[in-house]
Amino acid sequence: MVAFVIDQLPVTVFLVIAIAILTVAIGSVAGSDSTCRRQFSCPGYSTNSELALYGTAALFGMVLPFTFSVWNYGQRQGTTGQSIGKKAMKFQVVSEKTGEPIGFGMSLMRQIVHVLDGLICYLGYLFPLWDAKRQTFADKIMSTVCVPMNPAPVAGPYPGWSG
Repeated sequence: MVAFVIDQLPVTVFLVIAIAILTVAIGSVAGSDSTCRRQFSCPGYSTNSELALYGTAALFGMVLPFTFSVWNYGQRQGTTGQSIGKKAMKFQVVSEKTGEPIGFGMSLMRQIVHVLDGLICYLGYLFPLWDAKRQTFADKIMSTVCVPMNPAPVAGPYPGWSG
């Protein structure tokens, strides 16, 4: 759960920026013509600066969150087994059969299949509470498991030490 929150922070920031930009853009359109406000119908025109604001909002609201999510869950998690949040929480997603990261496509598909976890009162997300392998419903479908990262071996005080 904490890993999910960490992974969603950048997406939330992009969305908040987009909403702020849209609020400014809509406010400038509605505030530009007092007749428009009185009649509750605005003319269908936009200035170049308003269009730039809408375009910026679209970038922050749709393109950047989508791109970040594909990179974080597809590329990063698919190749290393860890999204940013999973790395912070020190665990990884691996194939149940090989113990290796599942790859770009399978990692993205796993995220899509997580929709099924929430279909029936989010029951799929509760599966790890009673499942021996602590898998969600999506993990069962995709044959993946979340495992703790192996701690690095403790190094001695100098090379060749065998304490």
